[in-house]
Amino acid sequence: MKKLLIILGILIIMAITNPDKAEFISFAEGLALHQSEGFIEEVSAYLFAEKTAEIVTESQNYVIFSIYTLPGVDGKDINFIGLFDNFFPIGSVNINLDTVVGFCGTILLMLILLRVVRKMISKDEIDEEKNEIQS
Repeated sequence: MKKLLIILGILIIMAITNPDKAEFISFAEGLALHQSEGFIEEVSAYLFAEKTAEIVTESQNYVIFSIYTLPGVDGKDINFIGLFDNFFPIGSVNINLDTVVGFCGTILLMLILLRVVRKMISKDEIDEEKNEIQS
């Protein structure tokens, strides 16, 4: 029963932290500014990235996570998964250091959370067994 409640709690947290399309558009704008090279690209990204991302972004919301698709320059779509208020590239995309650090941080946070929950469960089970033995 406790494991079911923990899984349900994690799913609720995932649903609450599922980023929406507006957050992805802000992310895509920042990504365009970060990857622009030269003055003209930087100004273009600053002026047009938000509206362009708003128009061309396709999104699929699965309640606990979302998938966002941008058309690539070479005709291949670029997919991102929105999870725990972060965006992670899916497939072969140029991954920058910020994305890797964010992904590793999210995984580390989840592992710490799972370890704490596991200790809480084992402590409760030990207490229950002690109570049963004493009764």
